[in-house]
Amino acid sequence: MASELLAMVSDFESRARDLTSRPILSEAVVDALLDRLRKTGLSIE
Repeated sequence: MASELLAMVSDFESRARDLTSRPILSEAVVDALLDRLRKTGLSIE
């Protein structure tokens, strides 16, 4: 999953919060999503 995501959006790790918070207005949901993405091996700030 992580490699496929990075293949589509090469700078996703540095822009993850910005890219996910646009369509998802709840900070709690964004935080949960980013936590799960980190567990796949992404280095998200």
